[in-house]
Formats: sequence, C-alpha cells, structure tokens
Amino acid sequence: MSTSLNQEVLERIRAEYLEMPGLRLTVEQVQRLCGIERAMCRVALETLVEAKFLCTKSNGVYARLTDGDIPRPAKADLERKTVIHMSPMGNAHVTDRTRGRRCWSGSVPGSRR
Repeated sequence: MSTSLNQEVLERIRAEYLEMPGLRLTVEQVQRLCGIERAMCRVALETLVEAKFLCTKSNGVYARLTDGDIPRPAKADLERKTVIHMSPMGNAHVTDRTRGRRCWSGSVPGSRR
C-alpha cells in the first residue's frame, strides 16, 4: 500500500467524520462508505486512533475523540425589558424596565378611533 494512497484514505475518513459530527461507524460501515478493502480500512482507523482523532467505543464503533456535548449558546434572556403602553386614543409610550424610565412617547399612526 503506497504512502500517497494511505494519505488519501486517511484524509477521506477524516473528512467524513468532520463533515458529520456525532458519526459513529463500524469497520464494515467505513469500508463501504469509503470503498476500501477491509485490511486497509482497519489500518487507517487504527492510525486515526493513534493520532487521537478517533476513538473506539465499547460497542466497537469508531467516533471522533473530541465528540461529546456540543457547546450550545447561552439561553436568551426572555424577560421583557421594554413595555409598550397604549391609550384608547392611540397614544403610546415605551418604558425601558432596565432604566426605569420612559424612552419613547407619541401617537401611533392609524390607531386613533
């Protein structure tokens, strides 16, 4: 097996795992996905394990070593910071709760009865 072919196989497998976070495949599945013979597939997977790119799970599947909880953005603060008050005559004012003061006041076009 030539070095360039080895490198191509390693890059192909690495690309599949990078493209699909959470991917977990058996040797047979990687073999079919990448179209490579079983012996080459095993060598490539073990090389990626030694390089600490992949790891072997207890059920025999290969997964990215860095896979795990995907960091999620912090939850948005859904508390209303502004309140819009409307009068029956179509006047409105907006209160900013963080500053405790009115930040806009006026009439709303088309709202007069």
